[in-house]
Amino acid sequence: MRTLLVDSDAAWMAEKIQQSYPACQVVGVYPHGHANLKDFQSRRPEAAIVSLDLPGIDGLDLANLLLKKGCEVIISSEWSTFAYEALRSGAADYLLKPCAEEDLQTAIGRVLRRVSEKAKLRDVASRADPVPAPGQGWNRPGYIAVRARENISFVPVDQIIRFEAQKGQWTIFLENAPPLPVNCDTSRLEQKLSPYPFIRTGRDCMVNLHKVERFQLQKNEFVLTDGARVKVAKGMQEEVRERLKEF
Repeated sequence: MRTLLVDSDAAWMAEKIQQSYPACQVVGVYPHGHANLKDFQSRRPEAAIVSLDLPGIDGLDLANLLLKKGCEVIISSEWSTFAYEALRSGAADYLLKPCAEEDLQTAIGRVLRRVSEKAKLRDVASRADPVPAPGQGWNRPGYIAVRARENISFVPVDQIIRFEAQKGQWTIFLENAPPLPVNCDTSRLEQKLSPYPFIRTGRDCMVNLHKVERFQLQKNEFVLTDGARVKVAKGMQEEVRERLKEF
């Protein structure tokens, strides 16, 4: 995983990352943030740690630009007040400084899994025949086709956080995109999602297990990567706990 570090502690981070995760290749170390966007982009990072506290650089702007390029971003700052805004923008994690080595390793491990999952989906898609055989419909691995208003939208599964329904109307909650209302009945939606790691938490919610930050056992509650908290209905708790044994 090609990793960019734009942080005053970049040298220390690079050392710890390479010790714990040999698969991570640190492609840029910027302890003072002195570079232009083209320089950052030329490193072709798959993941980045971006500080909000460096002079002469707007960390959130840089993070958003990298996110738009498909880069996974971890935000770091000495101030916890920016955490919500950073995670809402699509950042994978937030490191409060001074950063503990354990927190750094956890964040990098999470991002490494996300980058690996994206690579698997791209590999499946690249090997698929884009032209469907007669009568077989449109087969596009890594995507689900849903009707949204007057359009058929192809939604990348690795961007889906959860599905929620209100009065029979399902809405997809996505990373780096606004919620998308879709016209699809429950049984058809479950069929579309069956090849992927989704789980019902109740009659009106389905969660992507790859977007779970943690599962709080006593509360029977998922905390998702966008900060949402999803309660597991009583009748689903045994199934959810059984599924979590896979991870």
